[in-house]
Formats: sequence, C-alpha cells, structure tokens
Amino acid sequence: MIYIFGEYSLAPERRELRRGAELIVVEPRVFDLLEYLIRNRDQVVSKDDLIGAVWNGRIVSESALVSRMSAARDAVGDSGEEQRLIRTIARKGYRFVGDVREEMPRHTGAPSPAETTPPPLTLPNKPALAVLPFENISGDQEQDYFADGLTEDLTTALSLWRSFPVIARNSTQTYKGKSLDVREIGRELNARYVITGSVRKAGNRVRVTAELIDSENGHHLWAERYNRDVADIFMLQDELSQQIAATVAPELDYSQLPAPRTSVPRSLDAWELVQRGYGHVFVLELERIQKGREYFERAIKLDGSYARAYTGLAWSYHRELFLNRPQFDAELRGRLVDMAARAVSLDEFDAEAHTILAMANNWNHDIDRALIEAERAVELNPNNAGAHATLGYELVLIGRPLEAIPRIERAVRLSPRDPRQGIWMFIVGLAYLTARKYEDAALWSARATQRHRENPDAQIILASSLGHLGRIAEARIALDTYKRLLPNAQANLAWPHKHEGDSEPFREGLRKAGWKGPDASPTEA
Repeated sequence: MIYIFGEYSLAPERRELRRGAELIVVEPRVFDLLEYLIRNRDQVVSKDDLIGAVWNGRIVSESALVSRMSAARDAVGDSGEEQRLIRTIARKGYRFVGDVREEMPRHTGAPSPAETTPPPLTLPNKPALAVLPFENISGDQEQDYFADGLTEDLTTALSLWRSFPVIARNSTQTYKGKSLDVREIGRELNARYVITGSVRKAGNRVRVTAELIDSENGHHLWAERYNRDVADIFMLQDELSQQIAATVAPELDYSQLPAPRTSVPRSLDAWELVQRGYGHVFVLELERIQKGREYFERAIKLDGSYARAYTGLAWSYHRELFLNRPQFDAELRGRLVDMAARAVSLDEFDAEAHTILAMANNWNHDIDRALIEAERAVELNPNNAGAHATLGYELVLIGRPLEAIPRIERAVRLSPRDPRQGIWMFIVGLAYLTARKYEDAALWSARATQRHRENPDAQIILASSLGHLGRIAEARIALDTYKRLLPNAQANLAWPHKHEGDSEPFREGLRKAGWKGPDASPTEA
C-alpha cells in the first residue's frame, strides 16, 4: 500500500517517503511514527500507543518523543505551529488530519534507483562505546572549543584500544546540546557504553567530570571528577582513557597498549588553536576553510613540531581542492602533499595523518602509495571510520572494487550517524560501477545523492550507471545536476584508477547517457 497526501507519498513496503519524485531521508523511528499515524488517521493515538508501536514499549523520555514528532512534521512540510497534517490533541495524543489516498504499488519490471532503497549496511557484531560531547559549563561560549577538543581527544585515545569498537565523533557530535535519554542514544548508535561529562575552565584551572553509563539499563558504572592545572590536560586525557578502557573491558591485555602518542603539543595555546581550526575545515564554504587554515598556521608558529597542526593544515588544502576542482591548482596540491608528509614524519603513529597523506597521494595519482598509507592508517587505528572509508576508495582505484564494500560497511558501523555517509555511499556506487554491476551502482549512487544532493561525484556516477541501464532521461537529469554543481568542469572520462581499463565502464556509461564533452582531468573523492 502507498499513502498519498498532497504532494507527498509514503510507501511502507519500500520504507520510502517522497515529495513528488524526490526521496526524503528520515530516521527509521521517524518513518515508523509517520506510518503509524497515517494508518491510524481515523482516531487519536495516545503517547503510549506510539511508544508501544514505534519503540516496542521501551522506556522513552518525553523529549525523545517530542523530537521525533518534530522531525516527522518537518519531513512532511508541517510544523508545531501550523499542524496542517499532524495535530496535537491536548491531554490525549496526536492525530494525522491530512487527506490521504491509498494506492497499490505498481511493479513494472526492474526498479529504478529512485524507487529502491539498497539493503542496509550491517550493524556492529558487538556493542560499542560512545563518547558524547562534553558539556561546557564555564558560562563562556568561547570555551566550547575546549570541551569539544577534550571530547575528540578522548574519543581518539579510546579508539586506539583494540578490545572494543568506539563510535566516531562525527556521529556522537549530532547529540551536542540535546537533552536525550542515554538509553535511547545507546540504541540509536548500538553503543552498550556511553560516556558523558562536563568541563569548566577558569583561568589556569580546569574541572572535568566524566561518567561511564551502561546504556542498556542506565546504570552508572564509573564516575570521577578531576581538578587540574590546564597544563596537565594531556596527562588527564591519557588517565581518563585508561580508566574507562579498564572499566569497559577488564580482560584487556595490557601488554598490547595503544601506540605511544609522540605528538603532544609543547604549547597549550597551539592545542587550542588546532581545536578552533578543526571547527572550520570540514565545511563546504571556502571562507570557513581558509579561516581554519589560519588557526593551523598560527599553531605551527607556536609549536613547529606539533603533528596535528600539520594534519589540519593538509586537510584545509584538500578541502579547498575539493571545492575548486576545475582549477586543479598544482601549487595547492604540492602544499597538501608536503604538509601531510610532514605530519606523518612528526607522528608516525597518528592514523589521521596517514589518512590525509593517502588522500594527498590521490591528487598526485600515486595510487600505490595512497593504498599503503590508507592500510597503515587502519592498522594504527582499526576504529577510525574515515580510515576505513579511505581504504575502501583506494581499493576501488587500485583495481579491487568489491573488496571496498566491507570497508565502507565497517566505516558505517563505527559512525552510524556520520554526515560523510553520502560520500561513503558514492564510493560503494563507484565500486559497483567499476565491477560492471550497474544496477547496484545505480542504487548506491542514487542513495548517495539522497543523502547529499550537492555531491557532484555521486551525480556523475549515477548518470553513468543509468546510462548502462538505458534510463537515459534520468541519466540526463543527473548530468544536468552535475553541470549545475560544477559549471566550469568537464565530466571526467577517466576516473583516477591505476589501470586505464577500470575507467572504461564509467566512460561508456557517460557516452550512453549522451555526454558530448571532451576528456578532462579526473576529480578526487
């Protein structure tokens, strides 16, 4: 059954919500909530009804239900003020009041990528640990970066312990500033253990509190409060990570401690500047990226041996190249390689430095070296989601595309709410296209465009895949979107594969889609 209301349609069998032809991506519980309201639109459903149907009767906080209801309204163009479709009935519950028409789904052969959701990537095979953003209770918003930096460093330190998976900060950061039930967060992230904490920084003193909670029952397993000089913050991070690791996995083999951290900054000011820089560098705005670069450059002036400052500087060059690909600035590429190599030379145990060096080598088309660096990054930190995704990309380019899929699955397991998942899905699409599995390529590249419509790489891979499937009208829409996103670029008829023949499926699909442009230099993922 498909439910149609206004310009929206909801297909429970395919678990899709659409506005016209556009697929709207919503969280699973938000979809279930919408479906339940629509199916029971002839009556008011109570909060208990919703919790029983959507959360299977689990204990759910009031804020969790309200936030999901707000997300459901947003998804269908409604709001708590208007309540055109979802109405709140005081002291009784909710009711879907929109006009709904029911239709049976039509099956007309092979589904198009716009009509099919690919199978979900597998969840972790064992519970993980998640470090939620530490709360800044200093009363000064300028100190947010300090709390964020402590959260990130603690996540990184814990991820080096190989006895348990650690959810990436890109996923846990989505909960910053939200008051949610720890048990609900644990279920959403599939994290058995959740760490919460707060930071108060005043002058040269800092107070840090940390709690380790079993998300299955809400029990506090461990809690500690630390009052230290700010200069001791790095020793405190190590102490915290070791105590938490010992509590989570008492069977730890302490003969296999994480690799030593060789790049502790000599200057706390340098560390603070790097925290600020990372707050700017991973956006899609050139001015913000360049602002972040200024912080990294200032940090290097204070401490020329701090590897993480060079890693951040290299990321800023990579992100600028990503945004300005039509120009292919050779000087910028050279700086990227130099800074990434410098970061690795200063801290050979830093997985993030090896990851950016892999990306830097991609820009110079040295795929063999990029693969070595990506493999080293994963070896150093098996819990680094970005390292696994980068390794997957390198495997595609080196000519082993189907080996890339498990790497992307691993990245998603480690960071289930990561905003980079649109890019990761595009890599899966490229892998299937390279392997000449065109239906799978179309499914995953379409999924990538749904996650991030402004990703030109996903659009061009989708166009090629649809070309192979004979869906020319849809392929041309994807091509038009690609040209809109990169108006000065020419479609790459040679993806940066190591072996020229691996680019042929991509080129052939574009020709079938009607691409008439000349060859151009390949873009980067």
